[in-house]
Amino acid sequence: MLVELHRRRAMCPGCRAIADSESRYVELAIQFADDPQFDHAYGRSQGLCVPHAVRVLELGAGAARARQLVTRTLAKWVELRRDLEGFVEKHDHRKRRPFTEAESTAYLRALELIAGAPGLFGNDLRADARGPRRGRA
Repeated sequence: MLVELHRRRAMCPGCRAIADSESRYVELAIQFADDPQFDHAYGRSQGLCVPHAVRVLELGAGAARARQLVTRTLAKWVELRRDLEGFVEKHDHRKRRPFTEAESTAYLRALELIAGAPGLFGNDLRADARGPRRGRA
């Protein structure tokens, strides 16, 4: 009963505005996925987190630009996985090689990849994951 009451409550107007803005940003990322300037900036970034990559798939619905963006994102995830494997491996006391900078931050980047950056996905911003809602603005 408590869960159902929580789902029926009206969404916070501030969280609704942020969620709407977030969707517009994802739509713009899809729209400019083949733009050379966007490509250059995206290449220097850590890529999309899982929640935003999923949102690209939802909003892009099979569009070539969405697939292109997800493909670039997956390549960044492979790179992160390599860094994370190095981080784990070097925690073996028998290993004497120092951590690279990328390996030393890999666990933090992996957490942000899964859940998003701290403070970005709070409160009602992930409301859709809780199920259908009534009273949405």
